[in-house]
Amino acid sequence: MQLDILKNLGLTDGEVKVYQILLESGELSAGELIKKTALKRGDCYNKIYDLKKKGLIEEFSKNKKKFFKLEHPNYLKDYLDNRVKGIEDTKKELDMFLPEILSRFTLVSNKPGVRYFEGIEGIKQAYLDTLDAQTQETGIKALISPSDPHPDLAKWLKSVYVHKRIRMGIKASVVASRSSTAESYQQRDQFELRETRLVSDQQYPFEMEIDIYGGNRVAFISFKKDEMVAFIIESKAVYQTMKAFFELNWVGLI
Repeated sequence: MQLDILKNLGLTDGEVKVYQILLESGELSAGELIKKTALKRGDCYNKIYDLKKKGLIEEFSKNKKKFFKLEHPNYLKDYLDNRVKGIEDTKKELDMFLPEILSRFTLVSNKPGVRYFEGIEGIKQAYLDTLDAQTQETGIKALISPSDPHPDLAKWLKSVYVHKRIRMGIKASVVASRSSTAESYQQRDQFELRETRLVSDQQYPFEMEIDIYGGNRVAFISFKKDEMVAFIIESKAVYQTMKAFFELNWVGLI
């Protein structure tokens, strides 16, 4: 029998040995398992009960003696599904706390942190990074390109992102290249906690969106079909420089 698949599922060598013996022998007592696996008594019991916790072994009594047998092999898939769900939940938690970890790393190492995102879901994560307690204090300063985002992303921005930003009371100051989309965008300013100022798309042909926020972060976002990417630079110096550049242009548009 190929044992690698069991190891790939996350079972230890000892657990694989116990599983294989039960698969070959059917039901066995603890003493019989100890003999057949050649594991030390305490170690064998640990492996048995670890497998039981994972839902792969069943314990039962016969003639006042404990016996063990495998659960149906389909439980292996259930075990894998639970592991995958656990990993996905952990990934979500990591996504939530990674900005804080990165901030502390940047502070200690004095190096700018850079995060890269790809595709529609990645760009959503980059946008959500702009919505936190720090941004509630600083607001968002943005330079927006005339490119229309993917329809699915545009729908998400209107129905999820903007509503969440408004609920959090985060104001946006936006410089946008003039276009019919940008003009429509500007008309909704009073309802969306935003002030938009338009510039000539000929003189200022922005190729990407730039979001300056949080006191130490700058996000660059591209909506191009062949380049749907975003990256966030976490650096006080970069933030201050981009903020000064934005404010210089903002004042000139009054």
